[in-house]
Amino acid sequence: MNMKVLHVINCLSIGGAERLVSDILPLMKDSINVDLLVFRDEEENDFIRKVKDANINIRSLHAKKLYNPNIVLKIREVIKEYDIVHVHLFPASYWTSLASIGLHTKLVWTEHSTFNKRRGKWYFKLIECFIYSRYDRIISISEQTQQSLMSWLGRFEDRAFKVINNGVNLANYPFKKDRSIKDKSIVSLIMVSRFTAAKDQDTIIRAMQFLPERIRLVLVGDGDRLDACKSLVRQIGVEDRVQFAGRRTDIPSLLCKADIGIQSSHWEGFGLTVVEMMSTGLPVVVSDVDGVKQVAEGAGVVVKHADAQAFADAVKHIVEDDRYYDELSRKSYERSKEYDINRMVEEYINEYKKLIGNNEEE
Repeated sequence: MNMKVLHVINCLSIGGAERLVSDILPLMKDSINVDLLVFRDEEENDFIRKVKDANINIRSLHAKKLYNPNIVLKIREVIKEYDIVHVHLFPASYWTSLASIGLHTKLVWTEHSTFNKRRGKWYFKLIECFIYSRYDRIISISEQTQQSLMSWLGRFEDRAFKVINNGVNLANYPFKKDRSIKDKSIVSLIMVSRFTAAKDQDTIIRAMQFLPERIRLVLVGDGDRLDACKSLVRQIGVEDRVQFAGRRTDIPSLLCKADIGIQSSHWEGFGLTVVEMMSTGLPVVVSDVDGVKQVAEGAGVVVKHADAQAFADAVKHIVEDDRYYDELSRKSYERSKEYDINRMVEEYINEYKKLIGNNEEE
């Protein structure tokens, strides 16, 4: 079956959904004709290079503003050339939905989070019921993400919904066989996340007050809450034990050097970073929020959301018990195997084929 598929995203900045797109497109290219449409241009980064190196055509609308409705007409001119248009993130979801009116192109949407601020406003429910009704398939990256979305939308056609768990290219995050903290003078915690409202670096920073001096924290990423977190570090006096590593391209190497992985979040669609940590054998401590706790339950440590003392107690237990550390490391690695990106890509392509098949029957 020869199909043309277009993935649509606002831009290829540094973020979880953007990383997912840059990971799956090169793998899809072996089976289908796939291009990428971005609304806004970004400075060259690892995600863009990865897509370009795979010889995938990146089409850009060169938009200056993402919230300009005039973008709809430009999108329409592009998407009418494709059989399947697969959309990621807001506002791309709105504009592409509107641009598709009157076209025969099949629309696929990936829901990346269990929560967004629009769900706190009743009038957005009316808008989004219409927007989502335009999509032929609504794919959620976890069961909890789908449940949250269906609860928000209310009555909807169940046939449109599908869960395809996120995946990680495990080859990029090799298992570190010699993990051990026995007799280590310094134990390193690591959290890899953008500094945004969804992420909760504040809690693990506060937890450092309750942890021994030999435990250090590395925070990787940037974002609009970076300065606030730096201020918190100064306020509680742990500057000498918290490192802000900034935006990095050597994440696998950093994970291999660390001793314990942390994911403190207010909400998540899926614990992609947690899987990456686990694939290197890192024991992980995560918040009990939907989208991330399900990844770690039974293999890592799940603690009360936004509870600094609970995070500190969990870390102490891991650090003080070598056998427990080794057990969590082994379980982490085994759990990560359940989230292979190749399986995810295969499921996406199967959904495309079903939609094209339905279209041909019509």
